[in-house]
Amino acid sequence: MKSNTGYTAFPYTGHIEMDINGKEVDVPVSFPGMTLLDWFAGQAMDSVSRDNDGGTIKDAAAELGIPTADYSYKTHYPILMAKRAYKYAAAMVAEKRKREADNA
Repeated sequence: MKSNTGYTAFPYTGHIEMDINGKEVDVPVSFPGMTLLDWFAGQAMDSVSRDNDGGTIKDAAAELGIPTADYSYKTHYPILMAKRAYKYAAAMVAEKRKREADNA
């Protein structure tokens, strides 16, 4: 399934064959998976978190749109990393769409 965030990653349609107590069952299930954007962001997170670009606290605060004096590493660094990961992921989805359009 294609959406504004790319295709879905890891959708599953099948059957659950055992319940949590170990009893045999046959229940049809369908899980949509995650968006390709979310998958790419997760994959980018490792690289983004290792990328120490030498930026300053002032740079980080500006990227988050907050005053420098309000920046707290403990609070804001994870948010900054997630924002960067999704930025890379959005670029990956856009490049995928471009390549698909070029090959259509």
